[in-house]
Amino acid sequence: MSVSFAPDGKTILTGSADGTAKLWDTASGQLLHTFQNNTGSIYSVSYASDGKTILTGSGDGIAKLWDTASGQLLRTFQSNTSGLLSVSFAPDGKTVITGNFDGTVALWDTASGQLLRLLCPRLLDNIWLLIGAALGLMPWIVSFARPKHGFLHKV
Repeated sequence: MSVSFAPDGKTILTGSADGTAKLWDTASGQLLHTFQNNTGSIYSVSYASDGKTILTGSGDGIAKLWDTASGQLLRTFQSNTSGLLSVSFAPDGKTVITGNFDGTVALWDTASGQLLRLLCPRLLDNIWLLIGAALGLMPWIVSFARPKHGFLHKV
């Protein structure tokens, strides 16, 4: 359901409908590790820029931060709205971003797991978003359709 190359290109991470994410050796195709403990299908996977941690995002609304080398679960980010379609790290790795089925986008502190911001909750009418980060991780939101209930909310 989702695939991602490691920053160094040596491994590939896959997410699947069985609730697992798998780490594969790019050169040999060998399975290196299986990340379990997800109850929903894995819709999104992402590597941190240093390759030391990964994120999985699942249909049960939970994003999980894992140690790539040991496979240990480090942190859980619980969405209270709906299942996750997308997960990613900020370039510096200090913030996690999740995108939900209902259009909610959330920013989380990677170290503490604390919710920092909700962006554009309940966007309607198939709105396309472009979200970037500037100094201080201030989000930019550019929508190509008019939201009925779009707003920025700091938690």
